[in-house]
Amino acid sequence: MLVSNYNAPLLAALALSFVGWAVSFSIKWRRHRAKYKHLPCPPHDFWWGHLKIVGMAKQEMPPDFHYHALFYHIGAKYNMPPVFYLDLWPVSNSFMMVHDPEVASQITQAKSLPKHPINEHVLGAMTGSRSVVTAEGPEWKFLRSILNPGFSSQYLSTLIPVLVRHGVIFKDRISQFASSGEVFPVQRLAMSLTFDVIGEVVLGVDLNSQRQSNKLAKHFAKAVECQQDLLIEQMIRARHAETKSTNAPGTKAAVDIFLQAYRDEKLGASSTTKSADDLDPEFMLIARNNIKTLLLGGHDTTSSTIAYAMALLSEPENADSLRRLRAEHDAVFGPDASQAVEALLADPRLLNNLPLTTAAVKETMRLFPPGSTTRTTVPNHPLQTVTLNNQTLPLEGQQIWISHYGIGQRGDLWPQPRKFILDRFLPNPYDAKLTPHRDAWRPFEKGPRGCLGLELAMMEVRLVLVLLCREFDFEIAYPEDAPRAPLEHGVAGGRGYQIVEFAAKRTFSFEFLRALYQFQLAPIDEILSLKVQR
Repeated sequence: MLVSNYNAPLLAALALSFVGWAVSFSIKWRRHRAKYKHLPCPPHDFWWGHLKIVGMAKQEMPPDFHYHALFYHIGAKYNMPPVFYLDLWPVSNSFMMVHDPEVASQITQAKSLPKHPINEHVLGAMTGSRSVVTAEGPEWKFLRSILNPGFSSQYLSTLIPVLVRHGVIFKDRISQFASSGEVFPVQRLAMSLTFDVIGEVVLGVDLNSQRQSNKLAKHFAKAVECQQDLLIEQMIRARHAETKSTNAPGTKAAVDIFLQAYRDEKLGASSTTKSADDLDPEFMLIARNNIKTLLLGGHDTTSSTIAYAMALLSEPENADSLRRLRAEHDAVFGPDASQAVEALLADPRLLNNLPLTTAAVKETMRLFPPGSTTRTTVPNHPLQTVTLNNQTLPLEGQQIWISHYGIGQRGDLWPQPRKFILDRFLPNPYDAKLTPHRDAWRPFEKGPRGCLGLELAMMEVRLVLVLLCREFDFEIAYPEDAPRAPLEHGVAGGRGYQIVEFAAKRTFSFEFLRALYQFQLAPIDEILSLKVQR
């Protein structure tokens, strides 16, 4: 009885606290749901918001179907305008889906909004803190200014012979499959190529992952963060020791740029007396995490574009596009395909003189963009609303998702949007309507936070097409029982669709939440295999 008397006040306090919390949460629930009453969105449920609609749409698709295509599918199903809302609270953030280039321009170009915190939660978990893709404000400006020289068009043009060397290895590997008739996973091969290329650009070394097992490439593929950190730190220290001992000027590889900035700030530009172990922890963290970021972003997205370009050009309906590419390569490099490498080494500028090939890369990325961007508004930022068709739309409380996929599917911006049409990106298309809106093609995003790797990625994919298009024919070789998405969302009869590669495979609720956020990562576009023949 005594225990009961002592517990009664505690229980009463707990009950009162619970009632207070319940009342507060109920008010918050009502206010949140009420916000969507006059906003453009699919049918809205007081209890579920749009969670039920998203769940039902997900059941219509393969389980690993990418959310940028899923949300576009929902918008099309409910005849949504180019900007609409999805209320997924309290399970997830609520989204403002932006499928409009003019609104996207307001958000990233006219008054660039900061990236949504989910970038730090998801990408930061893989790359670490203080990365150029997650940093904001002065720190971002500082990091970007350091890295810009290493990704300038002028510098990258000097690396074309390096790209050619790695591209030839890639072509030789495919030639082996052509000889054997074996089916091969094209993206896995392409990923080794792009990892070697980004290794040269970022670390200034040949990782040689196309020819032999490479520890760094292996740990990136398996996302073994601690091993990545250890190996990259070893490379930074070795590079520091090498440049210090020889007193040689550094290159514009990212590692050398960081080391030079460190010496200029911490040691003095002329200092050559310090040991290789004098790199302080703060510098090592910044250099290591930014190198990880560049390695991750520089190989994954480009390899998926290579895979999709090869798949699209292998489709019978795109045979004329392939014919036109081959004719362009004949005109620029000569009719003997085996002489293309020699011609490129003699005049690397030829790689930038390929308007049809460039158009093929751009059209591939329009159909299957490797990523998107999400932004958020913050108090006192000059942009709190956007305008579409004279309607003012609020940004507060939303994860603002500029979906490159959604913009690329709009028939009013891209006539016959599911067709692979090179002329969209030529100066004088046969139909003026094919000329896109100036801000509609944005797979690398636009504005000050646009991707550093635009020029490098375009060069790599152009090079691969030059080396392969005239020497091989490709045949998509999916197993017949492979999962299929709706035809409009893939190639090979819907079997080649974009997926969420890094989604956790656990309980439904956990998988849903993790997968929903993974669009921040560059998706792996799973072209399972191609069969190649000469």
